[in-house]
Amino acid sequence: MSRKNQDSGTREYDRFVAGFREATPDIYDYLNHNSEDFHSLRFYGRGKSDVMAVGKRYSDSGDIQVVFGSGHDFFSALLALDGAMRSNRWRNDVPWADRVKV
Repeated sequence: MSRKNQDSGTREYDRFVAGFREATPDIYDYLNHNSEDFHSLRFYGRGKSDVMAVGKRYSDSGDIQVVFGSGHDFFSALLALDGAMRSNRWRNDVPWADRVKV
């Protein structure tokens, strides 16, 4: 990869960031301006034409909170996740072991 492609400030980089910020403003803010709260952003394929996006953050008390979005592809899941963040659908993340009843 050339040095030009690695630098922020290239035309392609600037266009990508502007488009990402316009399409998903809440995810952009989460990744860039609230980085101390950021935990993870993951995508899971759940079968043909089914993608789930999961965002995790640290709450003010230090607990991990989670928010979900799903769609038929990566981009629709990303847009759904952005909408869930905008609607403040964060909830405390319950470890999987605590959800399963034996």
